[in-house]
Amino acid sequence: MGGVKQPASIIAIAGLSASGKTTLAQDLAEVLNGTLIKMDDYYRDLPDHLHEAADLNWDCPQMFHLDHWRNDLTQLANGVATQTPIYDFVTSKRIRSQTISPQPVIIAEGQFSLLQEALPTIPCLKIFVDLPVEQALNRRLERDQRERGRTPESILRQWNNHVMPSWTNHVQPSSLNADIHVTGSDPRSQNIHKVTQALNHLQAQFCFLA
Repeated sequence: MGGVKQPASIIAIAGLSASGKTTLAQDLAEVLNGTLIKMDDYYRDLPDHLHEAADLNWDCPQMFHLDHWRNDLTQLANGVATQTPIYDFVTSKRIRSQTISPQPVIIAEGQFSLLQEALPTIPCLKIFVDLPVEQALNRRLERDQRERGRTPESILRQWNNHVMPSWTNHVQPSSLNADIHVTGSDPRSQNIHKVTQALNHLQAQFCFLA
């Protein structure tokens, strides 16, 4: 007979847009052989009566299926495979689902990952990626022009009208829920080391309580 199953370890990563949270999440998934779940795949579909994604504010928690996100993370953490969405940013709609099998480590990345309503129902390691707003904006300008073909004017308009209010009202306050902070401009190896040390401490606590 098997023993009581140990829950998987969840690492939740949040931060300002372009702060470096996606890079950290990808690095940790590779180093820890973990499953990476991105909150961007949990966006709500663009309503049929709207023809342009720009008509909506995509930088607010209400644009995400946070209940679905939270339930999927909890299920994976408890060792149960789940169907996670795949979102198409061309059509702004969910196009299909994929089966994700549980792994010992699950990395959950998204700007709202540390909101209370997004956190899973079991203990997890909560990481906030800090970066000065000016540096994040410069990164966003460079990235969106290069990867998405956007104009600087449209990027700045979204930043000022949507990203910054969300930062002030939701993302920055959620940093108070973090267990540790890392800096998005620090060497990647340094941030990986800091997170893995904190993860080892969390896992040791689990073993002590088991």
